[in-house]
Amino acid sequence: MKKTKKTSENTGHTDKVLQKKWGDVKTEKEKIEKKLDQITGSIKDLSGHKEKIEKIKDNKKRKHKHGEEIDSWIKGEKGIKTREDPTIKDIRRMSTTTLYVTYILLVSAELMMLYDVGLGIIIHSVTLLGLAAGSTTAYKRQINLEHKLSNKYIDAANLLKALMLLPLIRIFAFTMPLMFFRKIYWFLLISIPMLIAVIILSRNLKLKKEEIGLIWGKPGIQIPVILCGILFGFTEYLLLKPAPMIDSLNLVNILVPAIILITFTGFTEELIFRGIIQTISTKIFGAVNGILYTSIIFTAMHVGFNSMPHMLFVLLVSIFYGTVFYKTKALSGVILSHGLSNVILLLVAPFVI
Repeated sequence: MKKTKKTSENTGHTDKVLQKKWGDVKTEKEKIEKKLDQITGSIKDLSGHKEKIEKIKDNKKRKHKHGEEIDSWIKGEKGIKTREDPTIKDIRRMSTTTLYVTYILLVSAELMMLYDVGLGIIIHSVTLLGLAAGSTTAYKRQINLEHKLSNKYIDAANLLKALMLLPLIRIFAFTMPLMFFRKIYWFLLISIPMLIAVIILSRNLKLKKEEIGLIWGKPGIQIPVILCGILFGFTEYLLLKPAPMIDSLNLVNILVPAIILITFTGFTEELIFRGIIQTISTKIFGAVNGILYTSIIFTAMHVGFNSMPHMLFVLLVSIFYGTVFYKTKALSGVILSHGLSNVILLLVAPFVI
């Protein structure tokens, strides 16, 4: 009897233990099922995120392709997709319009100033306002665009800002009281406000001095470029034959005018055209087209001499200077060559030829 009672007690105890373990198993099962549900939900979330990531990747690929198409158009490569793209068409239209309209307005203003200075100044003023408006428009269009596309519009806006310097040259030249000074000092008086404008613009465009060529460069290249200024000066004199700006050719008479011509005409003009305008235009049009664009604009500013052979000469010299600057990244030789050619043209050649 005692054994039977003891066995039955043991059996009851075992049942309780088993029931407790079964309860623990059920609890663990419920926990595992909850975790499985959570994992399933997380997997679904990951699938959703994966789809979003794939969409983002596709968008990035499209934008990258978009940027490559813009670059291919700018470099002159052909493609049907490039031409059909509205953003690329917009940049192409803006760049082409800038080239032709600016050139036409500058040439018109320069030619008009041969007959009516007041009307010529009005055209230059209209050009200045138009470039300012175009720059603002180009800058607004880059907002909310992908970085690479945005930069194209910013470069276009910066080019329009840089071109604003050109009508300013003529506006300063014909609105300042220059008649009270000797003609040689006109270059000095016009260059001072232009240099201030160049400094302000360079800071606004965040251009570093290395970008605009304010470095010496290698003497082995720069010295021959400087000496080319002698040849250019005599050639230009044969085309124009201007009156000398000094009374006689001697060291006393030539020293100060030579410093003015080299420092202010050579430095200021090359900094504007090659240093700033060419630097920006090559980003937009590529190296060859950027140099040609700058040279055409530079030539347009010499229309007032009313000589086609001289314009062709200026175009070729400008292409030469632009190529030297693009290859060497230094303006020192070009600046001194330009200044030296002006010294020969206006101070030396009239007395020796």
